[in-house]
Formats: sequence, C-alpha cells, structure tokens
Amino acid sequence: MGKILLFALLFIGMNSFAQSDNLKLNRKDAIRLDSIGQELHKSKNYKEAIEYFNKALKVEPENGEFIYHRALSLANSHHHSTDYSDICEEFKKAMKYGAVVSKEVLFFYKCDYKK
Repeated sequence: MGKILLFALLFIGMNSFAQSDNLKLNRKDAIRLDSIGQELHKSKNYKEAIEYFNKALKVEPENGEFIYHRALSLANSHHHSTDYSDICEEFKKAMKYGAVVSKEVLFFYKCDYKK
C-alpha cells in the first residue's frame, strides 16, 4: 500500500512539475522522470512510460540508458509488429551513447548487431 501511495505521489508531483515551462530541469529531475517511466513500463503503461522517457531525454538527450529504456517501451508497445527497424535504431542510438544492449535483445528484434 505504501509503495502504491509513494508512486502515486511521485507520479502526480512529477507530472505537474514536468509540465511547467518555467522550471529548468536538471540531471536529478531527469533521473526521476526516467524512474517514473521505468515504473510505468513495469506496469505495462508503455505509452505513458515513453512520455516520461521523452521528458528525461529533453534534459539529457545523449543519455544512453534513457534511450534504452524508451526503446524497450517502444518495443513492448509494438509487440505485434514484425517491423522493428525503428526500435533497432533506438537500440543502436542507446549503444552509441554508452548503454549496454545484449546481443539477445538485438537478435530478438532482428537488429543487425555486427560491428
């Protein structure tokens, strides 16, 4: 119960916080936004998760982990698709900025992982 309440408070607080154009977001804020995105992903709210990852990426556009998290949510939101080219590009971009993406993940989404 406490975990749900904490998540709800974080979600409501960050939602209003992230929508304000007058505030300058920093790295800590980006990490919080990414964390909320991860919780939403775990709850299978992939579209909302993507929104939070996008907000985090506005603060840190070259953060490979944030890009990786967004790619996973994109992949899960399109799980019935057979064209994963956009998801592969996200994974490649994540790797470019330092994220570790396993060969198994790349193989599953039919990405060319050869260097």
